[in-house]
Amino acid sequence: MSRPALALLLALVPVAAFADPLVVRGDRLYVAASIEGHPVEALLDSAAELSFADRARVAEWKLGAADAVTARGSGGEQDAGLIRNVTVSAFGVTLSGTTIGVTDLSEVGARLLGRRLDAIIGHDVFGEARLAIDIEGGTITRQSRSEPVAGAELPVSSHDGIDSIPVQIAGRTVQADFDLGNGSGPLISKALVASLGLHPVGVEPGGGIGGAIAAEVYFLPELEIAGVRFPRLRARLDPHDNAGPLNIGVGVLRRFVIVTDLGERKVWLAPRPRS
Repeated sequence: MSRPALALLLALVPVAAFADPLVVRGDRLYVAASIEGHPVEALLDSAAELSFADRARVAEWKLGAADAVTARGSGGEQDAGLIRNVTVSAFGVTLSGTTIGVTDLSEVGARLLGRRLDAIIGHDVFGEARLAIDIEGGTITRQSRSEPVAGAELPVSSHDGIDSIPVQIAGRTVQADFDLGNGSGPLISKALVASLGLHPVGVEPGGGIGGAIAAEVYFLPELEIAGVRFPRLRARLDPHDNAGPLNIGVGVLRRFVIVTDLGERKVWLAPRPRS
């Protein structure tokens, strides 16, 4: 990237002095949040339909009884509940009178994160504002829709409540789920594996809410996103076909300065200069 282009990119990204911190641990993202006034460090998961709180924390906070439901995650299904009329806040966005999910987050926290997981901030909060997200810079900023935006503008589509963006793989355009809660690498559907004629190169553990699973691993043909090429990425098979053809997470998206406006069905990706 030329110096003038880099200067323009940096000028269009909100400065850290006005940004909320984004805590990055490996390929997992955490934000400061509050649930009904109780401060928590929450995992950011743009693909989770609702925000969630750990069942033990909800009992401590005395938020009341939850209506029983079943939560479906990348590991399968898990008993959960819903609590209504809750206030949730994060990165300058506040939802009042909203509904949150309640489930046991201790297993997924210990297995995937190596730490206690008290809450997840999901699409319900994430999708309420235009957000500038710099993973490498460690910031997340609520941005005015009047501000200019750098990067390639990509339209956002949805299926089953999950947002996706167009990407190119092996010379064809497919929809890839935009998943900032995915810290374990790309996921690929059975249908796309068959269409591309891929063969497994191994098996490795996977799964989030719903439990651990063993997933086949494939090398993807060259993937291109917003003009950036990713040769021979490893991808795990989604055995439940929870996602679309592809699911891309933090490991891929950290190569960009990201602006999301899911209310207006748009994402902008500006490639970060590489050292």
